[in-house]
Amino acid sequence: MKKISIGIDTGGTFTDIVVVKDGLEIIDNFKLLSTPENPSNAIINAMNIVFKKHIKVEDEIIYFGHGSTISTNILIENNGSKSILLTTKGFKDLLEIGRQKRSHLYDLFSEKHHKIIRDKFKIEINERTNSRGVIENKLNQDILISEIEKMKEYKYEFESISICYLFSYLNKTNEIITKKLVKKYLKDKFVSVSNEVCPEYREYERMSTTVINSFVGPKVKLYISNLKKYLKNKINLENCYITQSNGGISDYENIINYPIKTILSGPSMGVCAALELAKKHKIKNFITFDVGGTSTDYSFGINGKVEKIDMKKIKGYPIRTPMLDIETVGIGGGSICKIDEGGLMKVGPESAGANPGPACYGQGNCYPTVTDALLVDNIINENIKIGNKITINKKLSEDIINKYAYKKNLSKNDISKGILQIAISTLTRTIKKKAAVNGININSYVIIAYGGCGPLLASRLAYELNIKKIIIPKFPGLFCALGLLTSDLKRDYIYSKIIELGKNNLDKINFIILKLTKQANNFFEKNNHIKAKKEIKYILDLKYVGQNHELKIEIYKNDINDNMIITLINKFNIKHKNKYGFIIDNQPICIVAIRLEAILKKIKKSLNNYQISNKYIHNYKYRNIYYYEYDKNIKTKIINRNFINYDEIIKGPAVIEEKNTSTLLLKNQQLYVDKYQNLIIENKKNE
Repeated sequence: MKKISIGIDTGGTFTDIVVVKDGLEIIDNFKLLSTPENPSNAIINAMNIVFKKHIKVEDEIIYFGHGSTISTNILIENNGSKSILLTTKGFKDLLEIGRQKRSHLYDLFSEKHHKIIRDKFKIEINERTNSRGVIENKLNQDILISEIEKMKEYKYEFESISICYLFSYLNKTNEIITKKLVKKYLKDKFVSVSNEVCPEYREYERMSTTVINSFVGPKVKLYISNLKKYLKNKINLENCYITQSNGGISDYENIINYPIKTILSGPSMGVCAALELAKKHKIKNFITFDVGGTSTDYSFGINGKVEKIDMKKIKGYPIRTPMLDIETVGIGGGSICKIDEGGLMKVGPESAGANPGPACYGQGNCYPTVTDALLVDNIINENIKIGNKITINKKLSEDIINKYAYKKNLSKNDISKGILQIAISTLTRTIKKKAAVNGININSYVIIAYGGCGPLLASRLAYELNIKKIIIPKFPGLFCALGLLTSDLKRDYIYSKIIELGKNNLDKINFIILKLTKQANNFFEKNNHIKAKKEIKYILDLKYVGQNHELKIEIYKNDINDNMIITLINKFNIKHKNKYGFIIDNQPICIVAIRLEAILKKIKKSLNNYQISNKYIHNYKYRNIYYYEYDKNIKTKIINRNFINYDEIIKGPAVIEEKNTSTLLLKNQQLYVDKYQNLIIENKKNE
């Protein structure tokens, strides 16, 4: 009997699948084209293949985890549910008013984000809780019921309801009553309540997050319900999980109620896998570089950790939920090249996606993409199959690039060079900007490159960033799916209240910590069927009194004493100095929120190490590859990754080919394989 674990990562272009036996041996890995019109279809198609090839009656699926971009796509494509907003009288236009700060201050033609709630669906309720959490205006239930009765008149025009009252994070009584009545009279509607979705201060961000939860909720619920229907007779649903933005996984029921937790979860599993890899290699500072078909996701690992943030804007709407600090750039293998009105080439953010895909897929795309440029330059092998299905056609890439070359009176290599240089330049500029904002000197960092296109672009990116070392993990094209197999079950809890950090408030602070700890213990109890190590992290959001934004400081005990307050103040001042360049002496510090992260840490097994005894004798194949750096074709050795000897040094130029991607090695770069089967590239630019 085999014990099977399955990880599936659904991207905008491809769905990646990894199957592991007994926690140690990868028995299959493959890609399929994603199905954006119905994301669950790609997962069902993948599972059908896995069941047919690998699962016998006596086998047990002990884990099934998948990552999905469905909630992000719903918001970006603006095709979520029609929703009603119930809010405190006088605050119905809060979403449109927003904050004073404008993202495009000097743009006369800047357009505001699309309204996701129509004016007629904004209902003001005559209730009020003050800033101390005291109810000044009690909720009149009869009036509320009459408003709900009016809502029934157009019940076919909306699918969800958002409830967001002022200061409900301090006193949720009125929201609880409202939810109870809404559920009673409108049973079939999806309901989001701000004290559950985002119990934090700052009313605009709290309302926006609650409304977005309702906007994506019904479709995410349908998606998970369809998946559960398919899986229920095949897998114990207790063993089924979905990714969250915080770098952990969650059970389906939690995500059905709070789909906002998955809104930026797509790339988080790759970062988790990179963290494990960095830990194994004892690498403290690194850049994760995940290039898929649609976009590039990157993050900075600093001292072995990737920073967590609590807010990001998508389509102009702020979303407050714990998430890894991952940036997305509209550059991927399918990024389209167009010539603008001024005659300049532009690459991304528009992508050819899974359908029609790059021109070489032969599915009707009439614009060249990054993949087409790599194929025309001979970097990608024209004889490979994409996603076990599509045979690529180099002539189609050449034809479409030649059209552009004719228009611009250039050669095809000039166009491919332009596409790739623009792509690399965009990535370089974005990463440098993020590093500068955070005061990071990235020259000493290591790039961990993965995704279908990451290893193809990493060597050129490292050259531009003056980074000397790159790691290409085993199965880089499926790295996020592998990350799913090592991810921990996580749940975040928060108590938001502004309290001055001082000895007089110790009892208050410790009472809140105790309350959050009880919630974490309930979570552990509910999941006691999982064999895992329990871990609790406590984080304080601190700021100077009168300051606008806070910094996170982790504490390592579940109670705070006099000595710890001094330690916390010192830690905050050091972090503030590093972030902003100054500290304010003798200025009181206050707590904005106390956070708790409950983690069920998996007992992680390492995949088998490299068989050092293997000795392969190379009969290199060669291809003429065009390198824009040298503006010429160079005879380049082509090496199968599976036949590189342990610690063998390969000097560039070279292309290392494998099942789901290829790795480009430039001149002045060299590569070897470590005992974990990773490719280690060293950049000798300045030597």
